[in-house]
Amino acid sequence: TEADENWFTGVPYSVLSKKWIVANKNSTTQDVDTAQLTYALMTIDSDTGNVGIGATSPLNKLHVANGNIRVQGPSNVSEIKLQTDATESYNPFGIIRALRDTNTGAADFGSSELNFLTNVSSATTPTVRMVIDSDGNVGIGTTNPSGLLHLSSTSPSIYIEDTDATNTYNITRINGAGGNLSFDTRRSSDGGFVSTDYQIVKGATGADYQRWFTIGTE
Repeated sequence: TEADENWFTGVPYSVLSKKWIVANKNSTTQDVDTAQLTYALMTIDSDTGNVGIGATSPLNKLHVANGNIRVQGPSNVSEIKLQTDATESYNPFGIIRALRDTNTGAADFGSSELNFLTNVSSATTPTVRMVIDSDGNVGIGTTNPSGLLHLSSTSPSIYIEDTDATNTYNITRINGAGGNLSFDTRRSSDGGFVSTDYQIVKGATGADYQRWFTIGTE
């Protein structure tokens, strides 16, 4: 172990896992034993290649313990990009993106939002799928949510499934297709349509009428 004032780096010879440490100790006399791991600020485990910051037995490629990770991007955008293979010719298949407005004053950090991006099959560019805006509104299919939860699609729907129900028709779908609002019954085995239970049919000026169904019959 080599020492430079209070800093030292090296491999304590009695550490069987061959851990390389960067440490700080308030002493210019450094020992070479396993006790020195308690002073480690960063540990590289040569058996696994894992790096620990605040962790002397890192469990992953980067293991941060007793602290936070900060990602600081250029301008007003910071991103965490997810990819399976360094040789992949496509862009990352998943992105977590944080955005803030351009007001960077010390007293006002500006409003911010989170974007979550994924790829569809064979696509080369991730698309924003979900947004959490500065007011806490969540948008799925829209980047400008108008309420606490805003779903936007050509056929928006929500599935509600009772997993401990004894019958096979325990899925209710709330569907907004065609500009109408429908409550459907679905099979739990495959999500297939069984019947429409209730529907509000809307026209240009609002709701025209509502319908109740029993076993698919109005």
